[in-house]
Amino acid sequence: MLYQTHTLDLAQPCTFAHHPMFRLAAGGEVSTGPLKCVRTFAAPTAEGHALYHPGQVTSGDVLETSAGPRPWRQYPDQTCEDFLAIVHRPGLAWTALRRHGEGDTLLLLKRSEQLPLTCLWMSNGGRQSSPWNGCHGGVLGIEDAICAGADGFAAALSGATDLSEDHVPLALPPGRHVIPHAILRIPEALTVTDVTLDDALRVQTTEGPHTVPFAPEHFQ
Repeated sequence: MLYQTHTLDLAQPCTFAHHPMFRLAAGGEVSTGPLKCVRTFAAPTAEGHALYHPGQVTSGDVLETSAGPRPWRQYPDQTCEDFLAIVHRPGLAWTALRRHGEGDTLLLLKRSEQLPLTCLWMSNGGRQSSPWNGCHGGVLGIEDAICAGADGFAAALSGATDLSEDHVPLALPPGRHVIPHAILRIPEALTVTDVTLDDALRVQTTEGPHTVPFAPEHFQ
């Protein structure tokens, strides 16, 4: 388990994001806590290699591709380079990654009042430029953030992004910010359905409940 706390003293508004990247040897599946929507962006991350059509927004489990609707929670098995943004509802928010080849589950926790987005960077051989050279495959970034995603820093500060339609905070205001974050690994491949935190972390899955020792004061 990895506990992280970032303390920032800002004189100007600023974006912020965690940037963990996870290897998937044989694909995987994302599950997440209550969300407002999932979005794709107008500009592709790598021209000609995006799987999902740009400019989409959904509260469901599928996004449109050139081959028809596809579950966005399933890591793509074809060459692609995609960047999605999950907009979470307020509260303790979580994202879980079930890794098929590794046989485990990675669980990320945040306060969505501070970090309202979770950006999914699906990099599966579609980034042809140096230093990736098409070899950066089977990698998923799960990036908890306050930002404008692929629209960039200037869009976050100006509000010139479709995320503004969801009334999503895009940058931290000036002042002092204490930002807790946690990443833990469960050594079983599980589909997580709910996560609650009281005196311990209680993880509900389709395979049964799990209780994980956890310091609840980390998110207080």
